[in-house]
Amino acid sequence: MGLVGTPDINLESFFPDGAFDDIFDQRVVSGAPLRTQATIHLRAMDEKSLFMGDCSRRKCLRFTWLRPFSRPTIIRVEFLDAKSARLIFKQTDGRGGFETGALVVSNTLILQEIETYKLKKLIGQLPAVQRKGRVKSIDGAAWIVEYRIDESYFVMEESSPHKGAIFDIGRFLLASIPFEGAEIRNRASWYQNK
Repeated sequence: MGLVGTPDINLESFFPDGAFDDIFDQRVVSGAPLRTQATIHLRAMDEKSLFMGDCSRRKCLRFTWLRPFSRPTIIRVEFLDAKSARLIFKQTDGRGGFETGALVVSNTLILQEIETYKLKKLIGQLPAVQRKGRVKSIDGAAWIVEYRIDESYFVMEESSPHKGAIFDIGRFLLASIPFEGAEIRNRASWYQNK
């Protein structure tokens, strides 16, 4: 089964031209480059382009978690002020490597001062430039972190990381969401204990 989505995708509206030549454009999953796949999933979740500045706040971060046979998930963070942030959690009933599915979860919560501080500290650990090359993984889940502050945009992707800044940010965000599904709750607990 091929990736389900609209064929007339404008990739540049979600990601900068040439930003993924060594990573997204060469990593093909289910017959589509990961760059295309990520764009289709973000649109299915009614997300806007952080690259194009479609963020309601000065600082925004989005964690996209595309696991091959599990529900596509995003957690977007909008920093409200120096001490608080809004977390928006969305999930479809599709499969991350194959089908977008329909939006089935869309929840919002506010991070308090201590959680906001911890997240900002983790963001500070992101490398200044995108890494070249990839870490091989078994399950092939894509962990994508996008960060926008004012006019600057940063994006980085790793395949099922087990350490580093992307892993730490993803683990923190997954642990921050009050999951209802047992599979997601168990996975978030596993990441929290790493």
